[in-house]
Formats: sequence, structure tokens, C-alpha cells
Amino acid sequence: MLAYVTLKRNNIVNFSLVQDTILRFPRQCVLGAFGQFYQIPPSSIVPPACRFSQHSSKDIRELFINYYRDKHQHTQVPSSKVFSPDDNSLLFVNAGMNQFKPVLLGNEAAYKRINFIKRAVNSQKCIRAGGKHNDLEDVGVDVCHHTFFEMLGSWSFGDYFKKDACKMAWSLLADVFHLSKDKLYVTYFSGCEEIGLEADLETKEIWNSIGVNEDRILPFGIKDNFWEMGDSGPCGPCTEIHYDQNPDLRYAPEEVNKPGSDVIEIWNLVFMQYNRLGKNELIPLKKCHVDAGMGLERITAVLQGKVSNYDTDLFHPIISALENLSKCRPYAGHVGEEDLDGTDAAYRIVSDHIRMLTIAISDGIHPGPRGRDLIVRQVLRRAVMAGVEKLGIENMFLHKLVPVVIESLKPAFPDLESSKELIVSIINKAEKSFYDMLAYGDKLITKTVSSMPVSQTAFPTDVAWQLLSYYGYPQDTLMLKLKGYDMSVNMQEILKFSKLKNPESIHLDRQRKAFNVKSIIQILSAENIAKTEEILNTKLNENARAGAIHEPLSCRILAILSDTDKNTEATDKLSEGYFLVLDKSYFFIPNADKLEDVGVIVYKGKNYVIDEVLHVQGWLLHRLNCISTKDSLDKFITGDEVEIHTTGKQWLPYFRAYSASCLVKHVLPKVCPNSSIQKVKVGKDKIKLEIGGSLDTGAVMKVQDAINSVIFNKHSEGFLNSKAQDSHKQLKGDKRVLQLKDIEKVLTIKCKHQGQGRTVIHFVCGSRADSSTKLSEHMNIKMQNILKNYDRLSSKSSKIVELEELLLTVGQLTFDINQAEMSVFEKANYRNKLSQISSRLRTMRRRLKRQLSSASGY
Repeated sequence: MLAYVTLKRNNIVNFSLVQDTILRFPRQCVLGAFGQFYQIPPSSIVPPACRFSQHSSKDIRELFINYYRDKHQHTQVPSSKVFSPDDNSLLFVNAGMNQFKPVLLGNEAAYKRINFIKRAVNSQKCIRAGGKHNDLEDVGVDVCHHTFFEMLGSWSFGDYFKKDACKMAWSLLADVFHLSKDKLYVTYFSGCEEIGLEADLETKEIWNSIGVNEDRILPFGIKDNFWEMGDSGPCGPCTEIHYDQNPDLRYAPEEVNKPGSDVIEIWNLVFMQYNRLGKNELIPLKKCHVDAGMGLERITAVLQGKVSNYDTDLFHPIISALENLSKCRPYAGHVGEEDLDGTDAAYRIVSDHIRMLTIAISDGIHPGPRGRDLIVRQVLRRAVMAGVEKLGIENMFLHKLVPVVIESLKPAFPDLESSKELIVSIINKAEKSFYDMLAYGDKLITKTVSSMPVSQTAFPTDVAWQLLSYYGYPQDTLMLKLKGYDMSVNMQEILKFSKLKNPESIHLDRQRKAFNVKSIIQILSAENIAKTEEILNTKLNENARAGAIHEPLSCRILAILSDTDKNTEATDKLSEGYFLVLDKSYFFIPNADKLEDVGVIVYKGKNYVIDEVLHVQGWLLHRLNCISTKDSLDKFITGDEVEIHTTGKQWLPYFRAYSASCLVKHVLPKVCPNSSIQKVKVGKDKIKLEIGGSLDTGAVMKVQDAINSVIFNKHSEGFLNSKAQDSHKQLKGDKRVLQLKDIEKVLTIKCKHQGQGRTVIHFVCGSRADSSTKLSEHMNIKMQNILKNYDRLSSKSSKIVELEELLLTVGQLTFDINQAEMSVFEKANYRNKLSQISSRLRTMRRRLKRQLSSASGY
């Protein structure tokens, strides 16, 4: 009988045998690697989890998707990117359902965009680092947390519900994956008196009818078995499936949902039945949905008979590559106190983080100074420190792991292969930048210490703050360096210093945040005020150029707020005024935080001008003009009816910009596949895009030309034109989306690079694009006059006065062009010409002065 022997980290021999023959020999003597015979007790035998113990993660992923797609008619949906520019509440996509949030919230336009599919299945790329769901600090500490993971998901959008969802899940685990039913437990919601929900006995009975033993169906409360998207929104009870990884066959219900237990959750089936309006207010949804999610890394460990996710084929190639690069012992899988030198934790950190970096950069998130870019930079630096300090790897090593990661993940995400060179380049530059920063920090520490008195043992707080906060110098490295100098730094003092660094700006920032977000949300949430119901245009003029026209809309006042409350002060962002929160409103454009000059509110026969409308997490705040309302504001009463009136002239520029932004989202991936839109803001005929990646001038021009090609229906980019128009037509359910021709034209007026990882582009369209074109023509006339005068002065003997006058004209035109809202490409062309003319004029002036000096005898 053949056997392969390995030593586990708990010193118990684990082995796999051909055809499970070993299970017939409870005390089998096995010849070890060095000739010793090991006698293995029965409790040490870890039987294979199922028939798929030798199957790869690729096989397991395909089995899951094929099961739902082919056997249960689910539509396979591709994974979205790991961030959503339209969802500011999330730094990263952290669950499979994120891309379906609008559908779950009942948004018909979003449902139409996915072609009204009722069942979906996919493997979603997820990142949990930063924000509400942050596993960054747990990576390396244990064997199951990751910053990047794949979520295998199946959904029902108003189609099947509890019974079918449970049957499908149980059949997959028992009949396809062949997991032992004696190792599975299921849980259900036991109810909650506080929110008035009874126990989900229906789910309990369903599991019983499927064949699950009643003693393995366990009730748990709201913490474990009631899923919520957030403080408001769709929610409902869930049922979880847990698997016992203990090698012994046992009955241990007390281990379910116990921290550190061998019984782990492998699947969560959420039954979305309710919409949460307030703390204890739930209302039934019009349609009930199912969201079932299972982590690929965890189920792969179970099916491959591994206790640790890092022992699966998802991580083993990366760890093997690290072992070849490192100058220390191989990976042994030790955790906690057994991992005395932190080597195994470092292997886990680097192998996890390089997967996250590869995926994030391929989706357009590059290491940078803020937001999700900052998180990616922190992850990269954490991986570098673990590799260099703990594993003894030489500098500039991280990029060598990228091909291994891509080879592992490209079966699910084939576009990674085309991004390989870009990912390697970005990681290389970010890693080198980190080493440069470390070298500078070391020099600054040495210089500071050498200038201090010998008796001083406390490192200066301001220098430590500069190193940690401004340069991103690692705190552990700083402490280690100071320890070598017999010095220390007080972290509490550094925190105090941070607060005192700029007290005025911090004070204003607190006021702004307190009023704009925290105070408003606390007030509206505490009073259980429902979020504004967005009303699409009930009447949109067919000729959009004449203006979009709304019918009057009757609304009810839910709340009256003032930004001059006793506890807040007016800020520069919100001038003094009064806000009405209404139950319905027209005034919402996606990706526009603030709308100005949009209409009037009619109340008791009087018109009140709406200065601006702010969108705050689902509530629309209508700020009334203070001058027009100060004599009548006290007459507004909560609960009264008002009417919204608006005309089309104010709205057309917003509709044009929104329509153009929808078009850009479809065009950009076709023209620049390695870039992605991270944030979109729209205003009056203006769009601001933040794009992951560094786009050069040629790429930005290609994007602009491609957009205008689609608008004007040119066929030079036939494949792009047809696809973009088809995508744009799918958005017509949203009545804010105009016809392509009504966008008129798109021009790039500004393009800035914020480090290597971000490009900010400003587009204009419609009337602003026309104004920019006319302004450019006007600047061209001035440019031609300058060229004529330059040619005239070059062709004859000039006077210094004439040269000085022309230099002033060139300088003034350069200033005007810099300030003008016109095409960024024409700006660059004019600047180059004016710079050349200015340089030549100065040369001519110097030559003429020398001639005059020689003639006068000096």
C-alpha cells in the first residue's frame, strides 16, 4: 500500500492514500522520510472531505457555476470590478451582491440593464481592506482571512425563494461535492422581539423536509442569522451551512458560530424579505430575493481536505515561489505561538497581498495618496516589509510573483493576462518609491538623533509625525530604529500633535462634517424619516433642445432643517438657509452631489426659490432662498403638502452631462482597456472623471474622438460606434438619458495626473462645448495676429520698443489661454507656439541690445 506522509503543524501525521485504502487500517505503520516507522492512531487520520479532494480550485469554481447555470437555468454574469464609481458608500466591492444592489432596491432601470434576468450566478472579485469590512490586520494572523477573495454567488430576483434555494444548496454539497452529511450543520433565524420578527420556522421545516436531522438544525439570533445591507435598505433572515473540519466524526453543535472553532461557515443563504426604514421599522418588500454566497477559498480548503486556506492550490504556487526567493526556512503553516519568528505569517501576508495587488491594479486602482489608492499602497508596503524583514528576500521582488498569481487566477479572469506588463510596471515603481522613502526616512532619523543632546531619550514628536503621517514611514520600523539608538517616541503625543497641526482647518472640517453628514443623518434617522422617493420625469419633451419639462409634483414635507442651528455654524460650503426634506422629488441626478437653480416650491399660493438641492445618503435636501423665505418660513409645517414646479432650461445641461457620462463609461473600456473610471461627477454641461491609471495625451484624445465618433454616428470606429450605441439604448429606461445627438459634442478642457495611479479629466458638452469652441476660434485669431507681427519684426531691423510690446502681448495671450475653458489639446498647441515665439523674441532683444551697446562705444 502506497502512502504519502507529511507532518502537520500540530505534529499529527496527515496523509492521503490511493482509493481511501488506509481507512481500513486503523493503526497503520508508515515508513517516514528518514527511515523511521510512525504508528498512527485512528484519531490522527483525516479522511478526504469528498471525492473532489484532488480537484483544483478551477474545477471547484466551474462545478459551482455549471451546476447553477446548466441544471437550474441561472444566467452567468461576469464579475464586476472591485470598486463601484457609482457607490460612494464602499471603498471596494466586498460581497457578491454589490453589483446587484440597485436591483435589490427595486430600481427598474438597473433591472433592465441586466436584461431582466431572474436568476444569476457568478464568481465575484472581492476586497476587504479598509472601510466597514476590513480584514487587513487579520491576514497572516490566522489561516482563513484574506484581503482578496472570490465569492461564489447565486441569486434569485423575485423568482424562487426559500425552499428552492435550500434544496439547490443541499444538493450541490451532498450530491455534487459529496460532502458528508454527518459533518454539516444548518442554522436559521430564531426571531427578535425588539424588531417584532418571529422565528423563521419555515426555513427550519424546509431543512427538515430535505432530510437534515433535526438535531443539526440550530437557531441563532439577529447577530448571526439576520442579514442587513446597512442601517437602511433591503434585509432579511438568513440560513447558514457550517462544516466540521475536525478529523473525527462527532456531533458538536456547541461549536457552531463559536470563535476559533473547527466548525466553519461555508455558505450563507440570505432571504431578503424586508426594507429597513429606521432602527426598528421594517416593511415587506414588493418582491422577495435570494442572495447566496460562498467563499471559493474556504470551500476549496474543505473539498481539498485542508485545514488552512493557504494550503490549497490557490496559494501553494505563490508560497512555493516565495520559498525560492527567500533566505529562510520553508513554509510550515505555524500560527500564533508556534510561529515564533513570524516567518509563516510573513508567507501568508505576502501571498495574500500580491493577489489583492494584482486584481486591484488590473481594475485600475493604483498605489496612491488617498482613498482606495492609499489602501492599495499600504497593502503593497506591508507585503514588502514582510518579504524583506521576515523572509530575507532581496529588494524589488514583488513583481516576480505577478505571473504566478495571473496563472492561478486567469481561468476565472482571463483579462489579467493582457494587463500583466502594466501590473508589473506599477508594482515595480511603487516598490522602488517605497525603498526611496525608507532611505530618506533613515537619513532623517540619523540626522535628527545626531543633532540632539546625548541626555535626551525622547525622539521629537514633530519629526515622528512627519515620518509617519506625511511620508508613510512604517511605525514598527521607526520603533525598531529608535530602539537601536536607545530612544523612544510617545504615540499619544503624536496623535495630539496631529490634532493641533492645523486647528483652524480641523475645526471647520468638523463643523462641515457635523452638519452635512452626521447631524442630518442622526436627526433624520432618530425621527424615522423615510428617505426621499426619487420620481423620474413624468413628461419629457421629445425635442430635448427645447428643454425637458416636468409636470407639477405634489409632495409632503417630512422635515425642516436649518444650517444656522444652535449646535452648528454656517460654513463656506453651505451658506445660511433652510432645508425642506420631502417624501418625493424630481431633483436627483446620479453622481451630482449638488444641483443649483432647479425650480421653485409652491406652498399656500406662494413661490419659494430653490437655491440648491443636496443628496445626503438617500435624503434630498431642498435649500430655500433665505431672502425670499425669511418672512414666511415659520408658516411651513411638517406634514403639509407642497408642489414642485420646474422648467426645462435649467435641467437640460444636467441631462446632457449625465447622458454624456453614461456614454463615456461604455467608450472608455473599449479605447483604454487597462484603465477604469473610479469616480464620476456631473454638473451643468460638465463631467469630471477620476480614472485609475496614467493616461497620456494621445490616449485622452482617442477617448474624446471615440465619444464624438459615436455621437455624430461616424463609422471610422464602426465596432465601437455600434456597441456604444447599443449600450446607450439600454439606458433609455432612465428618462434622464437623452438621445446621443442631443449631447451635441464633447471636449476635454482639463487633464491632470495625480501621481502614477490616477488621471483626472474634465469634459464639457452642449452649450459649454460650443462656448469653448468659439473661445478657441477667438484665441486663434489673436494667435495669427501675433504670428504676423513676429514675421514682420523678424524680416527687418526691429526696435526694442516693438519687441517689448510683442512680448507683453504674448504673455497676456498665454495668461488668457491658461485661464480659458477650451480644449486642452489646443491649449497645449498654443502654449508650445507662444513659448517658442517668446524665446525667439527674447533672443532678438538681447542681440539688439548688444548691437546698440557696441554702436555707442560701451
